Amino acid sequence: MCLRFAVALVSVLTACGATGPSESEIYYAAALRPGVELATTGGERTLLNRIGELPSGLTTLDGESFELGGLYAAGSGRTCRRVRTARSERLACSGREAESPTWNFVPDPFRASADAATPAVPAAYDETVPAEAP
Repeated sequence: MCLRFAVALVSVLTACGATGPSESEIYYAAALRPGVELATTGGERTLLNRIGELPSGLTTLDGESFELGGLYAAGSGRTCRRVRTARSERLACSGREAESPTWNFVPDPFRASADAATPAVPAAYDETVPAEAP
């Protein structure tokens, strides 16, 4: 009886004291891994090579026009900024290497919600229905 109790106690203590899962265990499926979207034009490749040094606003590289948003610190620990062209809007983020960060286009976490239908205007807290938004 004591032996069974000791084995059960050791099993519980070992399981509770184990370290967290590794990245390979968390990202076991490709859909769960952080993604990278490829640059599709020469202008986009040039942009990614210089994006950290370019000011916000309009810029032209290799004959392509880009509108760059401001740099911001993302929750992932990377520095990111929006990139808008005549045909698309993308999100670019730096890698985590402090010395020479590599910039990549990444999947936009807000794109899915932006592409969704506009939600209905919710009722106000006093239970009245607000006027329709313009």
